Amino acid sequence: MPKLSLIASFGANILAFALLGTSFYQQERARSSVQHSIAVIEAMQQLRSTVVRARKDYDDYLLNSSLLPAYRHSLEAVGAEIKELKQITADNATQQKRLNSLAEMMRFDPRSPKQLLFTDSERRSLLAISDEETALLGQRQEAAEVQSRFLSGMTLLCSLGIFVATAQSWRISSLKTKALRTLADRTTQLETVLSRIPAAVLIRNRAGVCLEILSEGNSLLFDPQRMVGTTPFDVAPIKVATQLMNGIERALDTQQTVEAGYEFRLSSGRLVWFDTSINPLPGDRVLIMAADATQEHRMTRQLIRLATQDGLTNLYNHNTFVKLVQSEIALRSRPRQSTQSFALCLFDLDYFKAINTTYTHSGGDLALQAVARSLQENVRGEAHVARLGGDELAVLLREIDASAATKVAERLKDAIAKLCIPSPKGEIRVTVSVGIALYSNTCNTFEALHQSASEALLEGKAAGRDRVCVAE
Repeated sequence: MPKLSLIASFGANILAFALLGTSFYQQERARSSVQHSIAVIEAMQQLRSTVVRARKDYDDYLLNSSLLPAYRHSLEAVGAEIKELKQITADNATQQKRLNSLAEMMRFDPRSPKQLLFTDSERRSLLAISDEETALLGQRQEAAEVQSRFLSGMTLLCSLGIFVATAQSWRISSLKTKALRTLADRTTQLETVLSRIPAAVLIRNRAGVCLEILSEGNSLLFDPQRMVGTTPFDVAPIKVATQLMNGIERALDTQQTVEAGYEFRLSSGRLVWFDTSINPLPGDRVLIMAADATQEHRMTRQLIRLATQDGLTNLYNHNTFVKLVQSEIALRSRPRQSTQSFALCLFDLDYFKAINTTYTHSGGDLALQAVARSLQENVRGEAHVARLGGDELAVLLREIDASAATKVAERLKDAIAKLCIPSPKGEIRVTVSVGIALYSNTCNTFEALHQSASEALLEGKAAGRDRVCVAE
């Protein structure tokens, strides 16, 4: 019996130490997990501070473009923080996926206005450290104290040691569960931020197949429910789809971001313009960000029209016409270029003051508009028509000599003389006098050409108007 009791006691001790060793191993793993969670939270806290600083530098850059280097430095700092956080969370596939998406977004050109468009509440939501996380940061010392108590408990009876180890393992497991829940909440918040980006963000492969949608953005561009698994040819016109596929190929071949704009008509009939940024990713994939820029594009066109066209006649304005003439002059100054001349024709309405007096200024405007339309409809080839000011219109005839320029001017003059222009005061008839100056070695600036054509025009008016005169 004593021998059996000794064997039983020895077996119980071995079992107790085995259980104690298992508990110690589990406790060490749990403590390591807690320390890993604390490191992740500290990295997230650092990333939050860096993003806040980047937002401030971005706001400063919007006010002062010379601060662009500081803003770029902040973006690089954000990228470095994201890279560090990715290394810490290397075993968390979901977190890695979201950090990859955020990192790719941070690679966009800082000149683009669609970066860091997070509001203060969204930025806090992105990297906010909750009260539980803050409390968890203070658990480092507590974990060390738990380990010390555990090691001292090893000198107690095996049953007491097992009880202490089990209790502490449960506590640390609870802390680990709490940390993992916090990380899951942060992942959900990152998904929320991505979904609120004002642009469609998706991933395609080299074949153009949509693999994943990170942000739906503007639903006018596509139906998110049917987008995954489709190619550009399934959702866009052939021309636009071909251009987008070429952009994907170029981005993957050069490993550089490709930016482009595309215009097409939706099934609803609306004409839209959207800007895209195509960024290469590992694995023959690209991250595409597409934003509806129809309104901005329309405003740009309007500004170009206001800068280059006359508001009354829709012809080229004075400044634009001068640049066109100067381009022709510069072309002929190059070696081995065509030596054939070009002509500047000035058209001036005869008795225009009398038209304004008889038919009011609105009648004069109608006459100018009618003459402008007639010139545009009757010129041929690559001629340019402009309004230089008042009732003075101009036509630039390229690659022409004096005889041919005179024939063209006569034809244009006769077409204007046949116009019957209706107005509230009655039908308006109008004729024009034309002065022509040809480019030559001695008449080789816009000012010289305009002066010569004006003198020829005055000569025609003095000779009775309604005629064409060529400067000698």
